Amino acid sequence: MEILKIENLNSFYDKSRIIRDLNLSVEGGETVAVLGPNGAGKTTLIKSICGLVKTEGKIFFKGEDITKLKPHERIKKGISISPEGRRLFPDLSVEDNLILGSQTEEYEEQMEYVFNVFPILRERRRQIAKTLSGGEQQMLAVGRALMSKPKLLLMDEPSLGLAPIIVRKMTETIRRIKNELNISILIVEQNIHMALEISDKAYVLMRGEIVREGTPETLKDLEKEYLEI
Repeated sequence: MEILKIENLNSFYDKSRIIRDLNLSVEGGETVAVLGPNGAGKTTLIKSICGLVKTEGKIFFKGEDITKLKPHERIKKGISISPEGRRLFPDLSVEDNLILGSQTEEYEEQMEYVFNVFPILRERRRQIAKTLSGGEQQMLAVGRALMSKPKLLLMDEPSLGLAPIIVRKMTETIRRIKNELNISILIVEQNIHMALEISDKAYVLMRGEIVREGTPETLKDLEKEYLEI
């Protein structure tokens, strides 16, 4: 079953068209990567799915047309986002950030799952978010996104600014989340190696348009292509 289907999507900032006639799909339980350099339109794509920018075209979630729904209505349907730059509540504790990610008052079970995935967050649960390391903040951003028990997790540049060892840990964590929760994941990334390692299929976005798509095996030459762009 298709969890997400995007048809002929055009996205705009004011009168500037950023995304052009984009088509994309994510199956149930699938991890899909959208790859591209800075300025390709990756974050705009995420914002389009969340209803944060003006769009034309159709966006379907679990077969339902959500194109005209407001952002909070899309979240209630089962879409959650770990945004670029983490976007935490910096002066609140780790625990309070997680609670704010929940859709209900019965959040203890999901918080326990987040703490099992990221044990360091359990240790830091009373710590103020802005005092965490970059890697810990990224863990908190992902954990907060999981608190709403999403069916589709959107991840915007989860490796951005992280040391290689933390990127490897995040890669393992994304794989674990997918397997244990059986959710679909759409990840937009510049880190080609990381994204292809964990994805079932990938799209290449350049200047707002999909220029290639395929499996990780068929896109192994991408890193060389990027060096030549």
